[in-house]
Amino acid sequence: MSRTVVITGATSGIGRAAAREFAGRGDRLVLAARSPATLAQVREECRAAGAEVLTVPTDVTAPGAVAALADAAEAEFGAIDAWVHTAAVMAYGRFDETPAEVFDQVIRTDLLAAAEVARVALRRFQAASAGTLVLTGSVLGHITAPYMSGYVAAKWGLQGLVRALQQEARETPGVRICLVNPGSVDTPV
Repeated sequence: MSRTVVITGATSGIGRAAAREFAGRGDRLVLAARSPATLAQVREECRAAGAEVLTVPTDVTAPGAVAALADAAEAEFGAIDAWVHTAAVMAYGRFDETPAEVFDQVIRTDLLAAAEVARVALRRFQAASAGTLVLTGSVLGHITAPYMSGYVAAKWGLQGLVRALQQEARETPGVRICLVNPGSVDTPV
C-alpha cells in the first residue's frame, strides 16, 4: 500500500538516500529542503523510480514553515503516514571562538527545528491515531568530540527529546517515534 512520506532535509546525505528508497517502494513523497534547484534534482530521481513527488522549498527554522509544509503535503496527498526529519547543519571550531550566532544556528536547526517537526507531525498523527516519525540523531548524541560543540549539544538534546516523546506516545496507539543515530556519513552537511 502506498504511503505519504514527508522528508525534511531531502537534498543530500541520509535524506536523499531515504527519498530514493521510499520512491523505490512506490510511496508518495513530499520533499523539503532549502534549495529549490537541488530539490528538483531529487524530485526527478524519485519520479524516475515511479514515485509521485511534491517538492516544497522549506527552511525548517523559519516560523510557520514546518506547519505550511504539512499543510501542503495534506493538500496534495491527504494524510501524512510518515515523516523523516534529516535536516541538519554543522559548524567546526573551538566553542570560545565560534560566533554565538553560528552556535545558535546549529542549535536552531539541529534541535529546535526537529522539535517543531515533531510537534507538527505528532499533532496530525495523534488526530489520526496513526503515523511514524523518524528523527535523525547522531552517534555524537552519545559521545562528545572537540570542535563540534553546537552539533554535539543539539544531538544530545535530541536524544532526550525523543526519549520523552516515546514515553508520551505510549498513550497514543498507532503513533511511532523513532530515532536513528548514524556515525559519520559522507554528506555536504
